[in-house]
Amino acid sequence: MRLPLDDRSARSVRRYVGLRPWILLISLLAVPAWLILVYADLPRTARLIAHAVIFMVPVSQLCMHFLMRGLPPFPTQNGDLRIPRVPVEVAHAWIGSNPGVSATACPAPRARPRRFYVGWALTLVPVSIGLALWMANNGREDAILLWMLVPALFTVGIVMALRIPTPVSGRAVRTWPPGV
Repeated sequence: MRLPLDDRSARSVRRYVGLRPWILLISLLAVPAWLILVYADLPRTARLIAHAVIFMVPVSQLCMHFLMRGLPPFPTQNGDLRIPRVPVEVAHAWIGSNPGVSATACPAPRARPRRFYVGWALTLVPVSIGLALWMANNGREDAILLWMLVPALFTVGIVMALRIPTPVSGRAVRTWPPGV
């Protein structure tokens, strides 16, 4: 199936498809590189190579994120195929040649439902506050990793709260029998 992409987007998708297998390889090499870096006494050049491999994981992920930014077609939750950022002329030609295709001005759907974000936000923020209160009042010295976990949980909870999509203003109308 030929997708309605302009030349620039098609080039970006081809580049993404070509680079995607390398992301897995870099990620798999980073784990032994990190273990060797931590547990082995290496010469300076070997340490630099291990640092470079470990540094390539976030760099490669960021590059792939900025390279694509929602370009490839992806299925929505209701089973439709969404092709973002299609030029208007190409979209009209695509709609004319395929009767089942419809153009929408709707924003891209979230990957998760609203309940997912609300649940995690309402769980992580109180858990982080409870963990901080418990560690402050338990009368012993706790590991620094637990104290580092408190702001991490709180931050992720706030991020989840900020990602909660606004509710749809109109309710879906259900009819019986379906399709009427």
